[in-house]
Amino acid sequence: MSDHPVPFSQRIGLVPPPALQLDGMTSELRASLWNYLRDTLGPRWVSSSNALAIYFFRIEVETVPSEDWLAAKWLQNRFSKLPWNRAYEFVEFVVRHLQAFDPAPSTKKFVGGLNWLLEREHAGFRFVGDTLVPITDEVELAAVQQALTAKDGVAAAREHIHQAAILLGKRPDPDYRNSVKESISAIESFAKTLGIDKKGLADPLEELGKRLDLHQAMRAGFVKLYAYTSDAAGIRHALLDDSKPVGLAEAHYMLVACSAFLNFLVMKASEAGLLQSSKTP
Repeated sequence: MSDHPVPFSQRIGLVPPPALQLDGMTSELRASLWNYLRDTLGPRWVSSSNALAIYFFRIEVETVPSEDWLAAKWLQNRFSKLPWNRAYEFVEFVVRHLQAFDPAPSTKKFVGGLNWLLEREHAGFRFVGDTLVPITDEVELAAVQQALTAKDGVAAAREHIHQAAILLGKRPDPDYRNSVKESISAIESFAKTLGIDKKGLADPLEELGKRLDLHQAMRAGFVKLYAYTSDAAGIRHALLDDSKPVGLAEAHYMLVACSAFLNFLVMKASEAGLLQSSKTP
């Protein structure tokens, strides 16, 4: 697949660049998603109509036509009429059940193709693992994806990042507050992976600093981020009437920041030879 060159009309200023799609889905994006699913899964796509009727649409399977070409048309018609958020849920459902197709396609390759398409159509979401999350920058997305594929020695930390991404991308009601909790918990979990069983994050980071040769300013910066999530009206405490709202910007930032910091810590720990002897919590 090639990159996405800027069209001629945009290059000469006749057409403005498209806006990032965070609250809807253009007909072009919807058609592209459908075509990708149909063309990539091939004959297996039509044969899945009954399963999709039962497990996704939750309707009587008898409504699905028995002839293949009619079943394909039926499925396309149902998809085209879904609200934009449900259309994304449909694609997520397919990704999460790829192993049901025979033969099963490569999840990594399949999701990679979807992300390429979402980027081309200026969608405001990308797949991180098997979950669609809102994005603003491809480099930030790469940091989260790298954290999700960290080595087995940090499986618990990786799961916290995964849960943070799920909560951030939850639709129609994203859980920003708990997404932030999961993001910061990934760093706490990593410290425990190295046998540092101190409460909070300040003391574990102090110990990590000694073991991994972290700069004091870097440790202090992340401790301040932790403090943001732990103050009296903060995110890690019960919701209070005067709690400051946590929105997409805060949750997105914490997911990216914690993912990038986790990647950094994993590299430093690997260089120091500390992960090989550690046990997954």
